[in-house]
Amino acid sequence: MEHSSLEQNQTDGLQIGRSVYNMNFRRLTSAGCSVALRFQLDHVLRVLVQNEGQVVSREELIEIVWNGNYCTGPKALTHSICKLRKIFAILGDDDTQIVTVPKFGYSLCTTTTNEVFI
Repeated sequence: MEHSSLEQNQTDGLQIGRSVYNMNFRRLTSAGCSVALRFQLDHVLRVLVQNEGQVVSREELIEIVWNGNYCTGPKALTHSICKLRKIFAILGDDDTQIVTVPKFGYSLCTTTTNEVFI
């Protein structure tokens, strides 16, 4: 059985690195600080969480989050990834990273799962 760094906390949500992700309330919390996520940020994070440690292609994210809208999707995706990185930094969670795989996609990695599988 493969060990995952994402652990379900029944009352608070999903542990991601040093942060807790509450999917029901679309919030990331760490060290007493909490950030509400807008719908598309939450949707991008959900897809990355569901594929933790694996690369998710830009096309797949655009298809899932923006319903394949390639006019809006590419810029919105880049902006969303940037915002999520800033949120993890604001929360002081340097254990969690969103890794860019050039010309392909993104991967959610934590210090315990720093390998990326392509």
